[in-house]
Amino acid sequence: MLSFGSLFRMAVVAGVAAGLVLGAFHLFATEPTIDAAIAIEESKMAAMPGMAEEAPVVSREMQKVGLIAGFAIYGISLGVLCCGAFFVIRRFVPDISPANQGALLALIGYWCLALGPFLKYPANPPGVGDPDSIGMRQGVAVAYMAFLLAGAFISLKLPEALGRRIEIWQLIAGNLAFAVVLWLVMPVNPDPVEMPAGLVLQFRLLSIAGLTLFWAVLGGLFVWQVRRSTPGRAGLPSALTGPTPA
Repeated sequence: MLSFGSLFRMAVVAGVAAGLVLGAFHLFATEPTIDAAIAIEESKMAAMPGMAEEAPVVSREMQKVGLIAGFAIYGISLGVLCCGAFFVIRRFVPDISPANQGALLALIGYWCLALGPFLKYPANPPGVGDPDSIGMRQGVAVAYMAFLLAGAFISLKLPEALGRRIEIWQLIAGNLAFAVVLWLVMPVNPDPVEMPAGLVLQFRLLSIAGLTLFWAVLGGLFVWQVRRSTPGRAGLPSALTGPTPA
């Protein structure tokens, strides 16, 4: 039986590793794109009469120094959250091995916290977006994640609620249908994108690549540690089942 303490250590180790990998990726791959976007924004500001250039609160050099440390803290935070969510997953799908439960949790996290929100609200480089709307934009993005998480966990509860076997593909199809409806009804980002299209596309591709890398390392390392502690069958199940009738 895996204890909370051992799972907590596994999640923190996986989170730190994922955060460090993500920080290194963005430092070497994404920062040049950010520098290019900032240079464009500064040139626009310089061309506007009466607009004095404001010194940044934190210099770009200091931002880059703190990048990896910041992502390490981000990784620890998500690792701790995943540790708690793992116990929820275990109650919803107790009939699969702990390693498979961890893999399922990582897939849910990647979809609900990374890929799904990105498809509706893709990341933009610095200089894109009205500062006055940042609260609204952050609010709808968090709400989008919350709705996706709620849909995912409700679907995991369905086999028990219905008392019958549900195929994995049916759960995936249901979540995708829910995501499409959510994508249609949630408000769009109101801010115009006034940056070169190529630069914006490059930044967005690097952003989703970083998120994918982060969840691959976090989920992969966590599952590997769990599998070492509790050897079990490999691979995700083809179906989830409800409670066996007495």
